[in-house]
Amino acid sequence: MPFNPQSPELATHDFVQHFTEAFGSEPDAFAAYAHDAYRLVRSAVEAGQSRASAGRALRVQRANGLVAPAQGFDANREPLRAVEVLELHGTSFDDVTAK
Repeated sequence: MPFNPQSPELATHDFVQHFTEAFGSEPDAFAAYAHDAYRLVRSAVEAGQSRASAGRALRVQRANGLVAPAQGFDANREPLRAVEVLELHGTSFDDVTAK
């Protein structure tokens, strides 16, 4: 699942609450990934990274409070946690994650 706004994790709960108060609706996956992208960039800036080194730093940077399931990236620019995409067919879900 790309993003679960009902996740019991505190960071997700706080994000959903603040987003809903600000925009009047629950966030979707795009909002969650935008939030996480901002958090990753902000953590690189706060760590004193220059513009030139920020790209390199973001490859291994992790920030607290991420809400999307990827949880940041590793040194090979892959998500730290694989994201599954499921599609509903009748009464069952099929994994349609890109391989």
